[in-house]
Amino acid sequence: MRRFMLAIVLSLVLGSIISAQAIRLPARLRLSPEAVVDASLYMARSIRADRVLWSPGGSLLAVVDDVDVLLFPVADWAAEPIRLRSAQPVVDLTFSRSGALLYVAQAGSITAWSVDTGASAERYVVDARRIAVSPDDSRLAVLTRQSTVDVISVADRSVVSMPVTPPAEGVAFSRDGRFVIVSDGLGGGKILDPVLRQSTVSMSPLAPQQAGLTVLRAVAVPAGQRSLVTQVAVGPAAFARRAVDDGAVEAEYALPAAFSRVYGWDVNPRSGLLVGAGIGRAPEQSAVVVWHYSDAFAIETLAHPGVRDVAISPDGTLIASVGGGALRLWAAGESSLDAAVLAGLSQVNVVAACSDLDVRPSAAPPVGGQTVSMVWSWYAATEAQVLDYLDAGMFALTLDGIVVRPWIFVSRVAPDAANGGDPTVYLYAPVGTLGSGTHWTTIDVTWARPISDGYAEYGPGTPNPSDGGSCSFTAQ
Repeated sequence: MRRFMLAIVLSLVLGSIISAQAIRLPARLRLSPEAVVDASLYMARSIRADRVLWSPGGSLLAVVDDVDVLLFPVADWAAEPIRLRSAQPVVDLTFSRSGALLYVAQAGSITAWSVDTGASAERYVVDARRIAVSPDDSRLAVLTRQSTVDVISVADRSVVSMPVTPPAEGVAFSRDGRFVIVSDGLGGGKILDPVLRQSTVSMSPLAPQQAGLTVLRAVAVPAGQRSLVTQVAVGPAAFARRAVDDGAVEAEYALPAAFSRVYGWDVNPRSGLLVGAGIGRAPEQSAVVVWHYSDAFAIETLAHPGVRDVAISPDGTLIASVGGGALRLWAAGESSLDAAVLAGLSQVNVVAACSDLDVRPSAAPPVGGQTVSMVWSWYAATEAQVLDYLDAGMFALTLDGIVVRPWIFVSRVAPDAANGGDPTVYLYAPVGTLGSGTHWTTIDVTWARPISDGYAEYGPGTPNPSDGGSCSFTAQ
């Protein structure tokens, strides 16, 4: 048992009983090329996820969880998400521009879900591969498995169908809603006019197709830009920005040598950032790659083993990434919460390994009905080594023998006198409300790859393949 958990008893748990409150995001700085260098892990959740999407107003975060979609409210991360139950795997999803509906495509149909109630509002029988919504919410553009683009009127369900050859990989409306843009996933595509039912501009591919490339979203039209961003399969570029009017190449974005390709990606003109899920040569080497919209070369990489999709919040202040069993949020370093604020997430903070350390679980005996967080920390000789713990760590938590997958709130890394001044991170996992009686919590931490804290080695193939402990306590 590593000695890291003892410091919490001395520095955080004493006097930490406070009033219950919602867990709300702090004021955030807009991401910029300067601020993103200090980007840090905000929170993580174990989840089977490969797609993530922000609502237009940024009030909801939609995450594809196997066959379902989870809607997390941004105003209160402790609240249970709305789960949109589905019978088949999710093919694609997009919000209406008003944010009131979430369109989810599955084999043979598209369902429009109410984000307020979680109820099905509309259903369209169409075999969709990709979907887009017009700026005025009046039409859907559906890229079908039959290699057509179907523009569907929401009001009367009338359809304008246009063939697309060669087959396309992405679809979007132009900013004014006049045209539909499709991409072949290779840097080429077409601009279609639904009124004339014909192509107005054709763009040839920028590179030959690379076998095995997976494109999740292959076209985007940045707000306020007369251009689209499309993915390039091979060569030095990961993305290309092309003019909507004539198809000319405006810019290419170089993929760092450590990555072989990009899966999901997003662009946000407000922050001036372009982000992609960079796939490394091994899952543990994958990361969120960040470019500035006006610069060809990546300005930062944010380690996320197994990452598959990434999206920037509408206000440009948060990056969400999913994959490898985790949902992670990244924010400017100045916006990260410190340990003192995190101590107030719940009414009682229970030291995750109190029984192993033979210490009091909390400052005072918990009372039935109070909210509880499990809390632990990690310190290392350098800040980079602390971040390695977070990047590679996998956390297994139980309460009374039941596996829990709560949000894990991660503090900003800072020197801590309780740990000899070493950089330290504090982690809080809210587990909900306790009833009266005896409770038992456990925590087990493993790592996707070997790490070091400057004093010992941890992870696969080391003397310390895991770390953790348990805590037994009684609520009055």
